[in-house]
Amino acid sequence: MKNEQSIDGEKGDQIINSQMIINNVLIDGRSTGLLGRVFLKFVMENGGDLQFENDCEFQIGDSVGVRFQSSKPNKMINYQLFGEIYKIKSNKIIISIDCDDPTLFSSFGQPYKWVQEDYSFIKFSIDKINFNENQNKILKETLESLNGVNGYEKYKSLFEDDNNNDNICTTKDQFKNSEIILKDLENNIINNNQDIIKINNSNNTCKVKTITDIIKHLIKSNDKNKILVYSSSNESIDFICNSLYDDKNNNNNNNELITKIGSPSEIKNISLEYKIKHSEGGKSIKQIKQDIIELANNTLDSKKSDINSSISKITSLKKDLNKLEKSLINKTINESRIILSSSNINSLDKFLKDKNDFDWVIIDESNLILDKTCLVPILKGKKLIVISDYHN
Repeated sequence: MKNEQSIDGEKGDQIINSQMIINNVLIDGRSTGLLGRVFLKFVMENGGDLQFENDCEFQIGDSVGVRFQSSKPNKMINYQLFGEIYKIKSNKIIISIDCDDPTLFSSFGQPYKWVQEDYSFIKFSIDKINFNENQNKILKETLESLNGVNGYEKYKSLFEDDNNNDNICTTKDQFKNSEIILKDLENNIINNNQDIIKINNSNNTCKVKTITDIIKHLIKSNDKNKILVYSSSNESIDFICNSLYDDKNNNNNNNELITKIGSPSEIKNISLEYKIKHSEGGKSIKQIKQDIIELANNTLDSKKSDINSSISKITSLKKDLNKLEKSLINKTINESRIILSSSNINSLDKFLKDKNDFDWVIIDESNLILDKTCLVPILKGKKLIVISDYHN
């Protein structure tokens, strides 16, 4: 990264890439997601395309900081919030914020008072940053937990060079038919006693197909197999989702067993947010959120003697909301056999925190293995498949 600057203060390990900036954006919409996730939509004042500095590129899952346009990106105190990119188009960007306060959108929602109507015309800048404090905390806990993992030695091979190719299976250019690919891979995956299998692939197009075929084969070989697929590329995960969803051998019931967490999906009805929203408990979640916001707004005009009562009711409703959402999330994930994620470590840990029962974890792009964030999905499964292109 170029022009990196360390931030002063307690969070001095934070790094800001000053070249990765979106300028002159306004808040245009707000909504809430699961487990306190909040979505803020930013657009240009004139409705035109977003203004990027130095033709920088932002991607879904990137960690970002939001500050007032007039402030500078080198002081932690200048940032109003930190989050990750949930969706980005040429003319809008939606940022996901982890916040357990559903009253964020009312004046009662301190310290986010700047989202009130009075601030609706203030311009903001969005900077791409490195891991925020919560991510570093999750990573620290994950690294510490490695010491208690049975067979920890097997993970060391992920960080050693590939001179020892005993666990590497390479697909060839002529392998275009899925039956041929699977015949070659079966002994290296299904019947392999190793906990880690690395697969080198000839090209990116074939890689997506290989991943999809492996998933199908794992499911077909054992109707109880549970699979977690992780990639840094939302586009790659969407390709896999589309292939699994559109497969002629899958019926609607099978499609219900596929769930994508974190970032939005091209196929709306396989995303976790969509499934929860349209579940039996979805209406209850919506009603509780409305009750919380209504109570919070009414508190502004209440007498001091009534404020404590309102706060108590809001706290109770928030507990009910959190309990209901966790219950529905666990139910949905438990019923799904294929979980896909391209999200960063925050969302992955939030939705899969207590889920360590995956039979298989598939990592798309072997260079991710050298990224410490990959330790979270690695620890979720019994066996690991790492798939890469030759250039990785």
